[in-house]
Amino acid sequence: MIEAGTSLTDAKALETLEEKCKGLIIQLDAELKELAALIARSKAHIRIDALYTIPLRDVGKVDPNKEIEVTRPEGSEAVDLVIHALTHILLAPGQDPKSTFRTPGAVGLPSLVLEKIQATNQLRMQLFENIKVAPRVMRTRIWKSLDFLSSLQAMRVTPVLAEPQLIRFYWDTGSVTTRWVARDLMQHWEDQLKELRGQVPTADEVIDGSVEKTLLFSLEQMRAKLKNFDERVAIHRPGTPHVRARITDPTVVDAKTGEIKPYLGMAAVPFVYDIALEPPKISALSSYSPSESKRAAKEDVFEPEPLVDRMKVYRYVASRREYGPFEKKSSARNVRASSPLPGKSVEPKQ
Repeated sequence: MIEAGTSLTDAKALETLEEKCKGLIIQLDAELKELAALIARSKAHIRIDALYTIPLRDVGKVDPNKEIEVTRPEGSEAVDLVIHALTHILLAPGQDPKSTFRTPGAVGLPSLVLEKIQATNQLRMQLFENIKVAPRVMRTRIWKSLDFLSSLQAMRVTPVLAEPQLIRFYWDTGSVTTRWVARDLMQHWEDQLKELRGQVPTADEVIDGSVEKTLLFSLEQMRAKLKNFDERVAIHRPGTPHVRARITDPTVVDAKTGEIKPYLGMAAVPFVYDIALEPPKISALSSYSPSESKRAAKEDVFEPEPLVDRMKVYRYVASRREYGPFEKKSSARNVRASSPLPGKSVEPKQ
C-alpha cells in the first residue's frame, strides 16, 4: 500500500524497490541452499581450527547480568553447525526474532566454497543497501515475504580472511551513548510517527504497547520535563555482551609505517579462509561472566534517573550540561558509517 500524497513517480519507485528487495531475498535463499549443499559435499576438505556455540535466546532482551556458557562442538556436529551458521537465514524453533544464531570460530575451506561465500556476501550487501532506504512499513512487508526469515541473519556477511596468523576471541560489553539536541530528537520521533501513520496521531488513535504509543509518550515526557529544547541530551544504552575478535593478518598493514596492523571484527559467525593456509594461532573464547569492574560510570556524566525511561534518554548533570547544535567534526575512523542525522553525535564505547 502506498501512502496518500505520494506521487505516481515515487509510488512506482517504491514498488520497484520493494520487488527488488523481495527478489534479492528469494535469490539469497536459493544461493545459500546451494552453498550448504556444496559445503556438505566438501566435508572431507574442511578444517575447523576453532568453533564455539552460544545458546539461543528465547527472549529479545539481553540480560547483561546473566552468565553465558560457551561450548566447543566436535566432529560431525561441528561441521553441521558450520553449515548452519554460514547458510541458515530462517528462525529456529523457539528463537526470538531479535536474537541470532551465533557460532564464532575459524574454519579453513576449499577455494570453490570461498568463492560461493563471496558471491552470497555480495547478495547480502545488495539487500542491505536497498532495504536501508525503504520506508519502515515497507521493510516489515519485505521481511515477511519469506516465512520465519531472520532479517539479522539474512544481512550478516561472512568474514573471509586473507592470511590470518592470530585470532583472539573475546567478549565485548561496551556501552553506547548517542548525543542529541533535544528538539532534533523530538523531530526525529515525529518523523518516525509520520512514516508509520502518515501524520502524528493522537493518543486515542494508537494501541497500548505499540511503537507509536511509545513514541508519543516519549514526546510528551520531553515536552513536560524540559524547559529549553536546545539542551543537549543523550540516549545511553548499557552494553550487552557480544563476541568480537582481534585479528592479525600480514596482508593488513599500516599505510604510514608499513607494519602489520591488527584489527577488530564482529565474530557472530566463523571466520573463513583458504584451507591451504597454515592454521592461525587461536586465543580461545571462554564463557561470559558479568563483571562489576567494567560498569560504565554513567552516574558521573548523567543524572541518575532517565528523562525518558522507555527510550533511555538522560540529561547530563548540571556541570556538564550544554545547549545548542554540535560542531561538525570530520573523522575518517569509520568509513562505513553513514552521515549522522541533524543534531546527533555518537560517542565511542566506554
